[in-house]
Amino acid sequence: VVCDPDADLVPNEFVQVCLKDGRCTIKEFVGINGGVLSLLSVNGGERFFFEMDEVESITAITDIVPPSQHRQEHPYSH
Repeated sequence: VVCDPDADLVPNEFVQVCLKDGRCTIKEFVGINGGVLSLLSVNGGERFFFEMDEVESITAITDIVPPSQHRQEHPYSH
């Protein structure tokens, strides 16, 4: 999973959410309304709500790389 802390949060895209209690999860971003973060489970089955004062960070996921395409070395390391 590739995350970009500088990317804008876009509804219907995946995000990594870390809560102040130490839990982190990957969910579909719905939006923030009235200080409440709305998310959907990745399979679309369940909706989640968190008060923003419970949230440590929300980071946009910009890419998901399957294991078959992982590289052991950084391409610019030589």
